[in-house]
Amino acid sequence: TPHLSRAMSRFLWETSGAYRALVRVTARSKLAMGVFVVVSCVAVPLGATYAVMGATNPEGAEDARAREVLAGRGMSGRRESLDSRMLRERNRQNLMDMLRDANDGGANMDARWKKALGKRT
Repeated sequence: TPHLSRAMSRFLWETSGAYRALVRVTARSKLAMGVFVVVSCVAVPLGATYAVMGATNPEGAEDARAREVLAGRGMSGRRESLDSRMLRERNRQNLMDMLRDANDGGANMDARWKKALGKRT
């Protein structure tokens, strides 16, 4: 592989003025070499990572809720287990269903209670 890297360097040197300028500047200055290394090894990969993440995970109103759930923090701000989060969400959904039934006049509530008690309607 040393021949391959030497051949690639020669090809870049002969075809690219920007590569020649970069080599000249970084050969003369340690600061320029340090900046080049930081930019090429840290800034470019981080920028590419954030670009890919931004393209594949669009931000929106749902993302704030998703971050809250993934962080494991409930309404109180305390850490809670996955089971307690699921129970809280299920209870909230059940409450919303019962409130919706109550707003509809309560006709479905009797059937829901009989079903919950195991009786046939």
